[in-house]
Order: sequence, then C-alpha cells, then structure tokens
Amino acid sequence: MSNEDKRNQQWFDERIGTTLRRLDEAFEPQAPELQTMEVFVAEGKKALREKMRRDMLIFVLLAAIVVAVMAWTINRNLALFVALQALTALSVAGWMALHLFRLAWKGRTQWKRN
Repeated sequence: MSNEDKRNQQWFDERIGTTLRRLDEAFEPQAPELQTMEVFVAEGKKALREKMRRDMLIFVLLAAIVVAVMAWTINRNLALFVALQALTALSVAGWMALHLFRLAWKGRTQWKRN
C-alpha cells in the first residue's frame, strides 16, 4: 500500500468511518421471528420434496425406457446390442475424460493465479 493510499484511508476513517460505524450500531439488523422462519423452512422442505418426486419419476421412466429398448434390441439383433453397449461405454469414458480434463485445467489455472 502506498503512502497516498494510506493517507486516503486515514482521511476516510476520520471523516466518514466514524459516522458509518455509528449508523451501523444504530441500525442493527433485526432477527426474523421464529414463526416466519418455520414457515420458510416448511415451504423449502415442501418444494424440495416435490422436486425429488418429479426427478425420481423422470429417472424411473427413463430407466424403464432404456431397459425396454435394450431388451428389445437383444432379442432382435445381437450385433446391434453389442454395438450399442460399446458405444455407451465409449461415450461414458469420453465424458469422464473430458470432465477430468476440465477439472485438471481449472485447477491448473487457479494455481497459476495464486
């Protein structure tokens, strides 16, 4: 910090800082009432439950579709089933490699900034 910055900070503290501290002390934030907080938490829990139900329904439906398609494919064309399995495995491996690369790159750039 340069001398000019120190002087500016000192001027601010002398002129404005004390007034701001008095204002902060005069207007302390009020804690919300217990009943208001309980209602807020109950609404949050309800919304979370509804979201979980919706997500679980989507998951179960998608899982049923995937299992049905796989069962149909294995009965109709074994070569297509094997190709789909290989494609799925390669896709997952590629996605994981990309994700790990992004994490490693992000960590590397954060390390350089420090």
